[in-house]
Amino acid sequence: NLNDGTYLGQTRNPCIDSSQNYKFINESVTKLYSSPLRRCVQSAGKINKDLEIVIDDRLLEFDYGRAEGLTYDQLVDQYPEISIAWQKGEDPRFPDGENTKDVHGRLNSFQDSLAESIENNESEHICIVTHNGVVRCLLGSALGLELQEWYKLIIPHGIPLEFLYWQSRFYPNIPRNLWSDILQKIGYAVS
Repeated sequence: NLNDGTYLGQTRNPCIDSSQNYKFINESVTKLYSSPLRRCVQSAGKINKDLEIVIDDRLLEFDYGRAEGLTYDQLVDQYPEISIAWQKGEDPRFPDGENTKDVHGRLNSFQDSLAESIENNESEHICIVTHNGVVRCLLGSALGLELQEWYKLIIPHGIPLEFLYWQSRFYPNIPRNLWSDILQKIGYAVS
């Protein structure tokens, strides 16, 4: 219920909606990673109850700092310099928080560790439970989009997105029907 158009990052730590019937169970998963935030840990627990959840801070959502809980309009009203920087194609940090480059740096570190684990045959089917902002960084980078375009990616909630690891890179293996939804604000047509 906090997916309400306000910035939901690291500070507010809600539970998942327990009234919903989640069908995430996947017994083929052999390794399960999660952001330490409650909403991810609870979701991870519904994927495979028999696996230990490996908590990794690098999977945390953006630290929105003082923008946590604000709407976009409130953010722009209180911190107009951020909007001006975005309009110039810059990547400003949220007030007392992170920017996209910071989150992408954390994600790259996690991916390097994950790649090493895969190359050492330590895991086969890996599941990672993380946040919208982190997935935007993952997809934006994988697609070769300009960093200032990543925020436009529409990440569906509660739908698994598959990535394949090949030749030291992670590649999205996402059904075509989802691409149209994900890229709708970027301006690419998927047919």
